[in-house]
Amino acid sequence: MARTWKGWRSITVGARQFRWAVDFHEPAEQFSRSYVQSDESWAPDQLTVRSESNPEYVLFVNWPARCGPVVTPRLVGLCIEVACSRSWLGDEMSVDLDGTKLEI
Repeated sequence: MARTWKGWRSITVGARQFRWAVDFHEPAEQFSRSYVQSDESWAPDQLTVRSESNPEYVLFVNWPARCGPVVTPRLVGLCIEVACSRSWLGDEMSVDLDGTKLEI
């Protein structure tokens, strides 16, 4: 069965095709009592990248909720390059990167 890529953007890095999507967890009311009480319990913002030819290879880049950068194709390409330097698409099928520690 073919994978549907609805909601995913395409990017080419080197000669490889990838698809990426971003999931932001922006609370509806940032100044509500429940938001203040929750402290850092909000789910992190996450960039997900998959190899188009091998979708089982997945890259996750996480930032604390509301603290991530503006996600651009350039940033996505740099995250892919960092993950590949850490054996993604080779030995590692799944790589998790802490976006706050990336020097991009």
